[in-house]
Amino acid sequence: MTVRHQKRARKDTVEQTEGGKQVNSAIAKDIIALNKRYLLLVRQLAAQTQGRGGLILGVPSEIANQVKRMTYDEIELLAEAMIAPCFSFGFTEKTFKQFCASNTSENRHAYMTNVLLSRTK
Repeated sequence: MTVRHQKRARKDTVEQTEGGKQVNSAIAKDIIALNKRYLLLVRQLAAQTQGRGGLILGVPSEIANQVKRMTYDEIELLAEAMIAPCFSFGFTEKTFKQFCASNTSENRHAYMTNVLLSRTK
C-alpha cells in the first residue's frame, strides 16, 4: 500500500458525529453492507421457500415473512440503522417488530443498543 493510499485509508476510517464522538466509518459501512445483503438473502430465501428460508439462516419464520414483504428501500433503511451485524443479533419476533416500528434511525440505534446492553448484564 502506498503512502497516499495509507493516508486516504486513515482519513476514511474516522468521521466526526454531531456529538463529537468518533466512529469508525469503514467498519460501520461494512456492517451496513453485511446487514443489507443478509436481509436481502432472507427475503430471497423466504420468497423461494414459502417463508421457510429463514430457517436456513437461523431466522424465525415470522421475521423471514416480514422481511419477505419489505421493499428494497425498507431493507436498506433497516440495514443502515443497525449498529451490529443483524445475523449475530438474535432477533426475536418481538424485538424485530419493535425495531421496525421505531420511526427514525436514531430511535432504531437506541433500541438496538438497549437490547444489546440488556443481554450483557
